[in-house]
Amino acid sequence: MIGSSVDERTGKPLHPREWNRQFICLPKLQKQFRPKLSRKELEFILQNAERRHAVLYAFLAGTAIRRSEALGLEIRHLSEDCSTITISQQRVKGGGVKATLKTDAATRQVHVHSDIARMLCAFVGSRTEGYLFHPTKVGWQNKRKGIENPMLITVDPADVQRDSLDVLLARLSRGKQTGEGFHMLRRFRKSQLIRMGIDPLVRNYWCGHADKSMDRVYAEELLSDAEWLQVQAEKAGIGFDIPSALLGLHGLRSEGGQAVISQSRQGSSRKTFGCTPL
Repeated sequence: MIGSSVDERTGKPLHPREWNRQFICLPKLQKQFRPKLSRKELEFILQNAERRHAVLYAFLAGTAIRRSEALGLEIRHLSEDCSTITISQQRVKGGGVKATLKTDAATRQVHVHSDIARMLCAFVGSRTEGYLFHPTKVGWQNKRKGIENPMLITVDPADVQRDSLDVLLARLSRGKQTGEGFHMLRRFRKSQLIRMGIDPLVRNYWCGHADKSMDRVYAEELLSDAEWLQVQAEKAGIGFDIPSALLGLHGLRSEGGQAVISQSRQGSSRKTFGCTPL
């Protein structure tokens, strides 16, 4: 109480004191455990997950968008060719989506690699509304609220973790330690951006991290240059192979092992891709 007393006129503490490390000294933070996924492990998860879950995992690992932000995305937040994602809301604890993000820096547009864009076009198909990631059916609680269309409900991450991700991690002899979950996918993308030499200004922007460096002050206009940011997304790559089934390509492969895309699917809009929902 004494330490929190302030002068009513100035607002300054009445009894200021300096930090005394000899009197109270908190222990130093030791090296924190930050589990990571290897490319091989990630590709195993994508190849063995249910298709709708595999798209979510590939999306998180290929964009560094937070899980809560991804589950708050609606179709309207995707550009016509799915190359740009607008982050303006997130799924909150307890269910529901609100236009409140972790920080001011989290409000942003994320430019994605063309492989991620193709996957999203195939996943979205002809949908024009609803959540990007939604359950396959409406539960009784939502039915009591009058909701009949599952596309108007966002996925519960706890269900996905329990029914899918934990099972797949167990098959990799992973998932028993704290932190082995969705965040490993976001961490995979951040590592890929660093590996490919993407400027910290862009990395922090795409990840929704506050950047108080002078680079941000002097190069702010670069973050409004959509063409330049798209070039950076292509330069970064994604660091893993997306199963061709997720691209709507029915498993076709070229001699070099790359997914084959017919000329009729090389358009820039969802309609041109000619894909159907997964």
